[in-house]
Amino acid sequence: MSGLLRSDAWPGFRAPTPELTKTLRVRDLLGMASGIGESTNGSGWHEGDPSAGQLLQSVVNLPVIDAPGKTFFYNNTVFAVGGYLPFLFAGVAEADLSAAYGEAMHTRVYEPTGMKGALIADDPRRLVSNYAAAHGPDLRGKQSVLPYGPVGSFAPIGGTLATLRDMAAYVRLQLGHGVAANGKRVVSAANLAECWKPTSRFRCRRPNSTQIVRVSAMAWPGLAWNNEKFTDDTSLISHTGGIDGFSTFIGFVQEHDTGIVVLNSMNPGPNGSLFGPYVVNVLLSGQFGLNRGGADAVLAASRAAAATCNSRAARGSSRCWPCPTAATSCRAD
Repeated sequence: MSGLLRSDAWPGFRAPTPELTKTLRVRDLLGMASGIGESTNGSGWHEGDPSAGQLLQSVVNLPVIDAPGKTFFYNNTVFAVGGYLPFLFAGVAEADLSAAYGEAMHTRVYEPTGMKGALIADDPRRLVSNYAAAHGPDLRGKQSVLPYGPVGSFAPIGGTLATLRDMAAYVRLQLGHGVAANGKRVVSAANLAECWKPTSRFRCRRPNSTQIVRVSAMAWPGLAWNNEKFTDDTSLISHTGGIDGFSTFIGFVQEHDTGIVVLNSMNPGPNGSLFGPYVVNVLLSGQFGLNRGGADAVLAASRAAAATCNSRAARGSSRCWPCPTAATSCRAD
């Protein structure tokens, strides 16, 4: 099969243009290079509102920013569509997609991987007895408890509620090339490696990333992963997450058989999203001598972000997210 969305996966797929409808591939959605953009007020900021069917239908109304494979654009809407494709291919009705996705995650990922507490949900209350509360700055810049942000039909882009041990089990699965800590084969090594593989079509450059993030100045997106290299060719494969009041980081360095999971109950802005890179830098510089000085640079970036947030709060603005860290730009190779 060619991997084309319309002919091989979902005959009902409609992209913003007839040409994209015919030519877009599954990997274009998962690799964030579909050529489809989204405004800052787009559907990705309304998670929890649309049904799965409405989410699928919304793609046709998104703007086209480039040809596929030319520009990296982080688009949660098109990625969520990618998560539903196996069920659309199997003939699951749009009204049943969310339930089918949740059931498949439990039986095919959480249970065999050993993620005993993981589930698809927006709010942990009444589901578990021990849970974290979300936190973020209020209009005065003071930390306050936030409502749980709904994910709803956007579950494929980050709808898992999980413990630290659950996510550690998932990272161990990656380090085990598809074999869980309990010895069970959950996914093939080849399929995992395909997801980690850097795309040769474009690279992303983060200004000052050697100081602020953790690695060399060049980063290559994979399929739902970022693959970044140190100067000694050690690779850090990782992904970050953020929603109202929470920031997350998972990653692993195969050359050192080391996995990293950082979960915190801080809003991504002004500095919650920097906590993960700080921990990564402390660990990798202390244990392996990689990217020395990175942790201090992250602290400086955190202080600057907090100062910007406090300044905005003094002017009556609550706009502290996205945090003012280095932007990412990408170009085709």
